[in-house]
Amino acid sequence: ETENGTWEHKQRAAEIESTTPQVELVNTLNEGKHHLGDFLPTEELERFMSRATAIKAGRPVPAFQSDNSDALTEENIGFKMLQRAGWKEGTGLGATGSGIVQPIDR
Repeated sequence: ETENGTWEHKQRAAEIESTTPQVELVNTLNEGKHHLGDFLPTEELERFMSRATAIKAGRPVPAFQSDNSDALTEENIGFKMLQRAGWKEGTGLGATGSGIVQPIDR
């Protein structure tokens, strides 16, 4: 019988239903704790939040300039691999070029 899913789906649905009250209690008790911001430097959190707020509001996402002290050089194997895949410095990553432009800060 597969109406409403297999026996495994039904078992998992029953497990989820039985644990929902406990999950809601734990979420309520831990509200405001262990936020992403607890693990980021203040400046990085502010950058993240300004980008998230802009995306949520449908506004253009602010670009942040890196000091490029960690910028890859043409001698770097990763840089060479990106170039072989068609990437050009200053453009976004991905097939459509719509990915990130700035390197990820360490």
